[in-house]
Amino acid sequence: MRAMIISDSHGRRDNLIAVLKKHPDYEEIFHLGDVISDEHYLRNLTPYPVHIVRGNCDYGSKAPEELVFDFHGKKVIMCHGHKYLSYAGNVEKMCQVAKAKGADIFMFGHTHEPYIKELDGMLVLNPGSLALPRNENKNPTYIVLDIDDDGNFTYELCELTRRDLLRTGLRWH
Repeated sequence: MRAMIISDSHGRRDNLIAVLKKHPDYEEIFHLGDVISDEHYLRNLTPYPVHIVRGNCDYGSKAPEELVFDFHGKKVIMCHGHKYLSYAGNVEKMCQVAKAKGADIFMFGHTHEPYIKELDGMLVLNPGSLALPRNENKNPTYIVLDIDDDGNFTYELCELTRRDLLRTGLRWH
């Protein structure tokens, strides 16, 4: 089973579509906030489950600020992160809060920079941003999460490139 973990798409529909076309074998989507007005658009784009939390730019959204649920035998906590940290805030402190709540996997966004770490048995994932990346080369980023039949999780930080968009006939922003 493959899941797409994305965040901070800020209305860049072409980037959302390009990621889903690049990985057509996905079966679940996690969006970590700042989807802007595309919450319903994203849900209608796919027949698969879409989990969305509200970010600091999601004015009027009815999405929750935090989701806690079981995912293939792992307790997942996902939030945007803006309630816990500034753009350069203390990620470790926020992770301690998630660990205290019993998270096996903690996902957050907001910083626009990828962050992947295993802390005391908890997997921490921030896919960066699909629209306004702050990583070194400024390419939009996201995470592909794979779960095998035995319940083992693997993950890969991926970049969306100009070539990916051109292949799908979409615009590079």
